[in-house]
Amino acid sequence: MSTFADWNNEFRIVEGVERAIVPTGLIVTTAAHQLPNGQISTDAEPGIIIDEIDTRDGYRRERLHISGPAARALAVTLIEAADELDRWGDADA
Repeated sequence: MSTFADWNNEFRIVEGVERAIVPTGLIVTTAAHQLPNGQISTDAEPGIIIDEIDTRDGYRRERLHISGPAARALAVTLIEAADELDRWGDADA
């Protein structure tokens, strides 16, 4: 989390719980701009951030920053792709 001083006392960045996707090295978290009065800013849409931890140097790199609706669409697409892989595996049996 940043401080209000980091952003000229206009807002700070707050983050939600980090969710690790084992064993991919990916971490998913939420983030938003919080105003000094405690409200979440509507000027910058809260988002979902997917970071990757580089196994060589341990450095965390942002790979994707998307909205809630875009994350839901991504989830549907990922499930469809996983289902397709499952079907490929069934064809080998």
